[in-house]
Amino acid sequence: MVSSTVSAGVLDWLKKTITGKATYAEQNISVIIRGTTPPEEGNGDGSGGGGVATCQESWTCEAWSNCIGNLQNRTCNDTNYCEEPYTKIETKECIPE
Repeated sequence: MVSSTVSAGVLDWLKKTITGKATYAEQNISVIIRGTTPPEEGNGDGSGGGGVATCQESWTCEAWSNCIGNLQNRTCNDTNYCEEPYTKIETKECIPE
């Protein structure tokens, strides 16, 4: 049995396949790994499991833009890739200086 722990995020790798002497192929593969919680433990009587996998969003935002037309914008990204869209734009009112 092989056991490993993988964090939420994007896993990228390059698959190379060689068949015979002249056939060669490369394939870029990306997998989005969503943060999850393990299922609930049983009470020792064979029950357990049935837990629902959840993902905790973790938003990282850029700095606010300059105040133009009494509005500022910034782009935020969910670094745990929980649910699309993974990117959102926030807007707030401002007063130009």
